[in-house]
Amino acid sequence: GGVLPPPGLVGPGMGQKSTIRTFGHFGQDSCMAWSDPDKEIVVAFTCNRLLSAEAATARWQEISDTIWQALDS
Repeated sequence: GGVLPPPGLVGPGMGQKSTIRTFGHFGQDSCMAWSDPDKEIVVAFTCNRLLSAEAATARWQEISDTIWQALDS
């Protein structure tokens, strides 16, 4: 969930607005699924392009942050 890493490292793949109750799983640097029971949302993403672990984490972060932003608008 929303536990942030030390400064300078990529944030949580479930987004900066995830909480302790947000849960999910990331696999093989190409897919992710997470849910937040408080927001009543489930997210799933999959693709067939493998990236490095660092690039995949950044991709998951960007996708998840965009979803959280859409929920706030």
